[in-house]
Amino acid sequence: MVDAKKSHTYRLIVTTRQPMIILNTFLERQSQYMLDPRRASDLWIRRFTAKSGGQVRLVCFPHAGGSAGFFYPLSRNLEHPYEVVAVQYPGRQDRRSEDIAGGVEELADRIFEALKPWADVSLVLLGHSMGSIIAFEVARRLESSATGTLAGLIVSARRAPAVHHEYDKSPWTMHDAQAVSEAMGGTDPVLAADRSFMELTLPVLNGDYLVDASYRYRPGPPLRCPLTLFTGDSDPFVNDEETKGWGEHTAGRFQHRRFTGGHFYLTEQRDTFYSALSEELSGFTM
Repeated sequence: MVDAKKSHTYRLIVTTRQPMIILNTFLERQSQYMLDPRRASDLWIRRFTAKSGGQVRLVCFPHAGGSAGFFYPLSRNLEHPYEVVAVQYPGRQDRRSEDIAGGVEELADRIFEALKPWADVSLVLLGHSMGSIIAFEVARRLESSATGTLAGLIVSARRAPAVHHEYDKSPWTMHDAQAVSEAMGGTDPVLAADRSFMELTLPVLNGDYLVDASYRYRPGPPLRCPLTLFTGDSDPFVNDEETKGWGEHTAGRFQHRRFTGGHFYLTEQRDTFYSALSEELSGFTM
């Protein structure tokens, strides 16, 4: 069931009895609680909680198969003066009628344009996994165009831009419920095993992985803003050798912070992650 609050925040409660009825209702509600009322036509940038007087806007980029709602808990826990918004990629939830983007460059171009109205305060970009490389490309566009003030970039659980892996994985199928659950950050196994859920999820997840795998780094000047790398110490998808190159992509301060946990350490160690994120944001904006 979906519980509508006066703040227009909707909470999804998944039961084991009717997961798809609940999911479909939730999907229809997405545009109602995530779209900023001042920019109702903007499908790209979602604000969960308005914080008046916020001096810094944290823009969050989700992982492959993910959505803006992944960062809803963060928006509720990050304190003033930080306001959290999140990017909603096409092809999922209330944007499920749209095609998956053609590549990272296309996504970065469109998100950069969508962010312009939000650049009235300092911006910090935070990307997780695939979202890291998209955030990096958006950061390059923000700095090269002198749009707003980019105070910092935080990348999480993703190899450095110049490190390329050939995409040799077969697409996920209906038989890969457990793998899909893990790839999407611990989706409820009951929900992941539901055929209707998988029919909605698989095209998004497979499409996003192709977007990520097709990325090729274009050499250019390093960012001027500080850059912080977050990783989990038992991440099965990335290692220190693959991530160490991030430091070459900024002329500012670079820091690498390691957490206990795997690819989704930020949900496994939520409080530790929130604390570390707050410290980084404070350092960026002092």
